[in-house]
Amino acid sequence: MRAYFRAYKETLELEDHHGSDPNSVVAYLTVAGVGTARFEGAGLRDRSYDEGKAVSVKVCTSDSSTKVCHTQSGGRT
Repeated sequence: MRAYFRAYKETLELEDHHGSDPNSVVAYLTVAGVGTARFEGAGLRDRSYDEGKAVSVKVCTSDSSTKVCHTQSGGRT
């Protein structure tokens, strides 16, 4: 499971190499002053935000009660 937020092009990329369902990845992209957006399944998403906002990304193996998640913060738009 991987989630990348690229500030230069403001894209969120999700990868899922966990288990038998390659689209079980769930990610939450939080942008300060904007809120949190939820994304499911592997792929690339184009986003657009004002410059200089704090960003964090939480990526999970699924939406189930047994999911495993990782949160990364410290980025900027």
